[in-house]
Amino acid sequence: MNQKLVDEFSKKLKALDNHLGFKVLENTEANLNGSFISLSEKGNVLITYGNDTVFELTTIDETPTIDLDSIYVDKDNSALFGDLIKLCGEYLDAFFGGDDE
Repeated sequence: MNQKLVDEFSKKLKALDNHLGFKVLENTEANLNGSFISLSEKGNVLITYGNDTVFELTTIDETPTIDLDSIYVDKDNSALFGDLIKLCGEYLDAFFGGDDE
């Protein structure tokens, strides 16, 4: 993890909306998502809005990805969601690219 880029990401995330945040998982967690349980693995990054998880940054076959699972976005929030996806995509390597700093 590149801490300098992670700190930069944090500032830009808050600039999009003060309620946005993230959490790097230190342990694997089980989450109740509707009627099923999903596992979030150690090292994954949960993107949150308030206390709710919006989506997860993870790796699939060692490729950094954004795991959207099942997301519903209304018209009023679509621009913010688009900006959020773009920002997360730009900083995937900050979390999964190694210990550069």
